[in-house]
Amino acid sequence: MKKLKILLIDDNPNMRSLIETILLNGGVSEVRQAESCVEALAMLREPNGWEPNFLLVDYVMDSLNGIQFTRRIRQEIDKPGSRIPIILVTGYFDQARLIEAMAAGADDLVAKPFATKTLMRRIQQTLDLHRQKYLPAPLHSPERGDCRP
Repeated sequence: MKKLKILLIDDNPNMRSLIETILLNGGVSEVRQAESCVEALAMLREPNGWEPNFLLVDYVMDSLNGIQFTRRIRQEIDKPGSRIPIILVTGYFDQARLIEAMAAGADDLVAKPFATKTLMRRIQQTLDLHRQKYLPAPLHSPERGDCRP
């Protein structure tokens, strides 16, 4: 988590402050905040700007919600072979929201309220899965069909 740079997007300033404290105390190296998905998209599109390597996004927000934002990231920001991990956070968790989040391209959906350990574990699990899916296998590995000693 030491090299993790998270962009935290939530329209509630108290929630942003609480989550930022949790992340920094959990070992995340840098957290920046956006109060809307529109602001976050502008930050991500800025040439030579700060580049987070993880997004933590509130599900319900005005103008552009977490689902719409996730779709935009997958269509406009991600590059071929490179996909930024996204966890959506919601106070209204149900199966339909989970399915909608995954269909939009989110990597996980976490229900509020959450325990600190739960949030940090889910971030780590998402990172682990992301590495397995999107990082190339070593030159000599079973994944490449080459098991030379």
